[in-house]
Amino acid sequence: GALLDRMLLLRLGACVGYLLPLLNVLDFGEISVSLSPYPLGVPASQPVVDFMQNTLKMRFLYNAYLKSGYYFLIIWFLFIQLAVRNKAAPYYVRFHSSQAILISMLMSVPQQVFFAVLNPWESGLPVQKLMYHAMVSIFFFVVALVTYCCLCAVRKRPMQLPLVSEAAAMWAGKE
Repeated sequence: GALLDRMLLLRLGACVGYLLPLLNVLDFGEISVSLSPYPLGVPASQPVVDFMQNTLKMRFLYNAYLKSGYYFLIIWFLFIQLAVRNKAAPYYVRFHSSQAILISMLMSVPQQVFFAVLNPWESGLPVQKLMYHAMVSIFFFVVALVTYCCLCAVRKRPMQLPLVSEAAAMWAGKE
């Protein structure tokens, strides 16, 4: 009874960190909807973005994330201290929390390239079309990756993402 509840709670807690890459990739989903080069029809990412924001109720969390500014760094720092560096937490919670943070950090590279270097709103139509397809691809890849990671966390199965899992294992420490 109580032990099963605690184990389930810990397994779900291992998935909490994956909200961070999902919030990061929602930028790609929303902007790809606005950049859609196809005037007729629905952009490829719009149904998934709508599902995440409306059905999963992530709109509130996403808006809070966008408006938080430097307050989000405090929450991020607390999450690292409580979930990653806490040696009392089970290894798989520390591992998946570390991995979620690393995936989120990797998301900053395409964000900087797309938004700071290329600027989708001031570039021409060929660049916008290329950026649209790249953003949709990244959006779907990260959503699928986070889904897979959460399934592995809930099932308490080991996983290996090249470089990311190795770094997460080193950051999480020994079992």
